[in-house]
Amino acid sequence: MENSLNQTTPQKITKEILAFCKDIDPKSNPIFVDVHPAREVRFNYCLTDVPEYAWQHGGEAIFGWIIWEVPGLLLEAEFHTCYKDEDGKLINITPKPDGERQILFLPDSHRVSNVGNLPISNRAEYPALHVAGLSKCLKCFDRI
Repeated sequence: MENSLNQTTPQKITKEILAFCKDIDPKSNPIFVDVHPAREVRFNYCLTDVPEYAWQHGGEAIFGWIIWEVPGLLLEAEFHTCYKDEDGKLINITPKPDGERQILFLPDSHRVSNVGNLPISNRAEYPALHVAGLSKCLKCFDRI
């Protein structure tokens, strides 16, 4: 993911994040997942490399969304795949070049480990009216 807006992992799960996540998947809840990159998994190849890793090592690929935040301005969801090991622990094994040690992950209850069931779009953005301070920011951009 290109990080031109200084998007980062939210520090906590707020009511705005919960509402955003319910708009994406009402049956799922966001969880913090540790980042432990696997040597076999390449940056930006989670949709192919994580299922392959799970096939080789056991476990399962879990499709869902990384929730990114520009604090006080924007929430964004990026389609992503995490790895669930044989003990049931969810791990992000895809390297994060921005140094994130943890991600906020929303498992997608509609998409399972089959490539034909992936979304057409890999992004979801939160409606501007729900993010505090965004209208002020837009007014500032209008002045520039």
